[in-house]
Amino acid sequence: MRFYNVLFFSVLFFITVIKLKAQTLHNSSCPSISTDFVLDWGSETYTAGSLSQTINNIDGSGYNATFTVSGATGTLTTEGGVNTPGITNSLSGGASALHFSSTGLTSTENIIVDISFSPPVAGNIAFDVYNIIDAGTPGSKITVYAITADGNFIIPSFTDNGNPSWNLDGPGVIDGDASSTAGTNDQAGIQFSSFNQVTNVFVEFSRCIGCGNSANTEFAIGDIDFCLVPDTDQDG
Repeated sequence: MRFYNVLFFSVLFFITVIKLKAQTLHNSSCPSISTDFVLDWGSETYTAGSLSQTINNIDGSGYNATFTVSGATGTLTTEGGVNTPGITNSLSGGASALHFSSTGLTSTENIIVDISFSPPVAGNIAFDVYNIIDAGTPGSKITVYAITADGNFIIPSFTDNGNPSWNLDGPGVIDGDASSTAGTNDQAGIQFSSFNQVTNVFVEFSRCIGCGNSANTEFAIGDIDFCLVPDTDQDG
């Protein structure tokens, strides 16, 4: 009996550790009258190194997301033997995420990730980004915004863990300002909320303001939570 008790608590401890490693900071809650679904990188496939790929029928929702990568793509390299962009868990606390690793970016270079939705999404879109730090030479700055079907721009809200390695540097912009990757210090939760139809979300990745460009610069995008808002007044 003692052996089984030890085994039970060992398994419980292991599961608890995994959950902590995969902790998210964004708000993924969804009202009961709404429809929610998740783009889960642990369940999806992404062709390593591909600069354009569509994830079809996300979580059985009928919604599709196309990821198009542009900018300084010639600097993209491998991470743990995986061409990036590609799915790894090295930056995201053991959870699968879409990883982007660059050999280095100059002060004028960036990598742009355009996530386009078909059909457009009316509701909440939320996800975490990882490795927003300033480690002296390597480090990251992220600019995030969305565009609606009527051409308006939306800026997200950000959530930190209370001791982040980044600071808010303007609307939709977070910039690495410390080197700690402990816990979720380098992680940021991103939340969009709109009754209008969102056609695209953009994540622009560049080196942090205080960083040099002669070393690896990388970040990752975690699972994306969707919460569709019902059109109760039928105004479209």
